[in-house]
Amino acid sequence: MEPTDITDQTLREIRDGVNQTHERLDRAREETNAIMEENDERLARIEHRLQDAEIRLAMELVAVACTIREVRDELREDRRMHAAIDGPEPLLGVSPPKDGKKAAH
Repeated sequence: MEPTDITDQTLREIRDGVNQTHERLDRAREETNAIMEENDERLARIEHRLQDAEIRLAMELVAVACTIREVRDELREDRRMHAAIDGPEPLLGVSPPKDGKKAAH
């Protein structure tokens, strides 16, 4: 073989190696793009589920707040009823005598 033949052969082998590398890079790029598209779809689904969960949570918090207000109102009413049963003085604006004796009728 002459030196030019060896040089030509070496250059062809280098070119073939570069072409194979390019093909592998193209395949890797395609695979990466497919994975990225999959991940984008997954992320979109997760974002949607997160928004749904936030809405459900907000609705439940409103329901809890309403329930707490209802319980508060019931407790206030219960206190008023107990006050009425224990004695009319607070309701009538009359204070009991200071000496502890009941007022005569």
